[in-house]
Amino acid sequence: MTWELALPLLIMLATGIMGCGILYCARKLMFDPRASESADFVPGGGDD
Repeated sequence: MTWELALPLLIMLATGIMGCGILYCARKLMFDPRASESADFVPGGGDD
């Protein structure tokens, strides 16, 4: 396999791996059940 074909394939592979990692982290942050326990939101307003 020559570099004319291998280099774009390596770039696509690296981009795909990074994209999967970013999607995994985003899903983990969005749907983490522990996030609701440590939320900064106070329903009463917290002005007391």
